[in-house]
Amino acid sequence: MFALRAPLPIIHVPTTYKRRKVSRVCKSYLTIDEQNTKSLSESDHDDLFHIITFHKPDEEEGVYALRKLNNEGLPEHFIVAWRNFDDVFRYKVLLDAEMQRSSYIQFASQYELDYMCETGNYTCRIVDDGILVTPPTETMKTTDWERRSALLNGRWSVREKDDTPPEWP
Repeated sequence: MFALRAPLPIIHVPTTYKRRKVSRVCKSYLTIDEQNTKSLSESDHDDLFHIITFHKPDEEEGVYALRKLNNEGLPEHFIVAWRNFDDVFRYKVLLDAEMQRSSYIQFASQYELDYMCETGNYTCRIVDDGILVTPPTETMKTTDWERRSALLNGRWSVREKDDTPPEWP
């Protein structure tokens, strides 16, 4: 038995770089406001939306909402809902990195969003397909949902020493 020693064949691969086609063009915005979102009343009645929720085991859920000052200087809370799963997933990943806690994506119908807005005194903003928005860079240390559940369970007082109110810009 014997072995032959032969040079390895050289495979020549052309190194031409082709431009890849972008499958989807996104408009990117830094914040969520009236220019890049629509009101819930402007959408179709049969739509399902994606929302972001937070929850711990054996506790109730909290929906992700943003707080912004209105024209009178009073805080206004609004729920953000998306039409496209890819857009909400991208926002969720950025939000998880910013808040350092896990969030979940759930479906919500327009009826459920209307009910949440009426009972919780929220407004709802719908982000359309292909619009990239990023979460705010400053988040609250303790969310309203965590405060409420801790207060109901008797683990939190109305005002703690290290809990300072957020400064409004």
